[in-house]
Amino acid sequence: AQSRRDWLSALAAGDGGDVVVSAPATDSEGRAVYPSPWLLELLAGDGTSLSATAVRTGTVTHLRLHRVGGVPSGGGTPLHVGERREQDAAAAHRAGVNLAHTALAQRDDLPLGRALETVRARRSDRLTEFDGNVAAVAGLPLIAHGLTGSGQSATGIQSWAACPFHFFMGRVLWVAGTEDVEDERWWQIDAAERGSLIHKILERFFGDVAASGRPEPGVAYGPEGVGRIEAIAVEEFEGAAARGVIGHPLVWENQRAVILADLRTLLRLDAEQRGAGGWRPAHLEQGFGMGEAAWLPVTVTLPDGRTVVLRGYIDRVDRAEGAFRVIDYKSGRDSKTEVSAANRLDGGRAVQLALYARAIRDQERAEGRPVPVVSALYWFCTTRGNFRQRQMVAGDDTDAALDDVVEGIDAGVRAGCFPQVPGAYQDFFGSWENCSFCEYDGLCPAGRDVLAETKSGDPALAPHRALQADQPGDEQ
Repeated sequence: AQSRRDWLSALAAGDGGDVVVSAPATDSEGRAVYPSPWLLELLAGDGTSLSATAVRTGTVTHLRLHRVGGVPSGGGTPLHVGERREQDAAAAHRAGVNLAHTALAQRDDLPLGRALETVRARRSDRLTEFDGNVAAVAGLPLIAHGLTGSGQSATGIQSWAACPFHFFMGRVLWVAGTEDVEDERWWQIDAAERGSLIHKILERFFGDVAASGRPEPGVAYGPEGVGRIEAIAVEEFEGAAARGVIGHPLVWENQRAVILADLRTLLRLDAEQRGAGGWRPAHLEQGFGMGEAAWLPVTVTLPDGRTVVLRGYIDRVDRAEGAFRVIDYKSGRDSKTEVSAANRLDGGRAVQLALYARAIRDQERAEGRPVPVVSALYWFCTTRGNFRQRQMVAGDDTDAALDDVVEGIDAGVRAGCFPQVPGAYQDFFGSWENCSFCEYDGLCPAGRDVLAETKSGDPALAPHRALQADQPGDEQ
């Protein structure tokens, strides 16, 4: 950042004048463009902090920030029919004529009419068929069955709570995601691949611990245990390399060392916690509702009598005297969000712990044993997540919260409510909270946060608003 400022200062001093830095408001296809972090740094030079969204939408003022309009195209003989159509449309616009009423927009063989309808609908204050309101066809079986008809996973339920449009694409229409072909992916291992790799190493290692019963709770893993997890890691690393997913060898060497260091830290912390609670690993990747060998599925009966079947796999289940502990590993950054019945499982965006704990409680009931005490935690098990744990104790209150969330999401799906919910814009990453790793990101308009805010008062959004009620900081 300093080198860029020095470069601009040198340019300004060269001719004794000022340097003008410009940024487009739209790209060549008319899509809105956000200003770069560089431009924001320049504007922040006097201590003023501006967000990319505020600068793009013009909701802030700054002495050094000026907005200019486009330059009207001149006349002249058009070079081809496409240019002639552009000139006709521009002339109609300058004359104040509604473009939707022009001959060009009325022709079914040209895209202008439908494009105008789409743009105007998206920019309106109503949730329309162009941005996630399919209530007009909610009677179709794909939508009418809601969450019933087939087994649902925690991930699927959470996706509607975070962004219903993502759920619509992936869980209703089953649209295949667009493959990420950015160079970054080939430079280093993908985040999802890295997470799967760590999960597999931990599954194999703690599977051995569960089978052998060693070490006892409170006993450190020692050199033998460390050597064993490192050997498993090396085998999994070789498999990842054979699949071609590790990225550039030099970058991978560093990431490989980080993963090994994190695994050693995790073993130390795990031994301390097992000793404190008398925990013994009992089940790894335990399925429920996933076939004959699995535990029973979790079922939620809706007010109208329909039943939602929930299924999945639990990363790890530990046992102690009269108690169980669920561990769900997370290889990314700490979410910094507490999950409880009081906040409705973070507005439905974090149902895994309540669901997994319910699976254990239901299984114990089914096998004729007393309902146990079940604690459940997200373990951000890497340096990136500071090895932080987010824990909850499951009970009747979390079961009721899970029922409430499932009922609300089912109602939203059946109502045809699938709005685009990007979340807050993150200047550092240059994307929105819910869009950074979304495979349907390219389907949504660039100014999606502004459009979503404009539509936030539409009654058609009521099912999603109801689920997010009382959640601090939530935005449509």
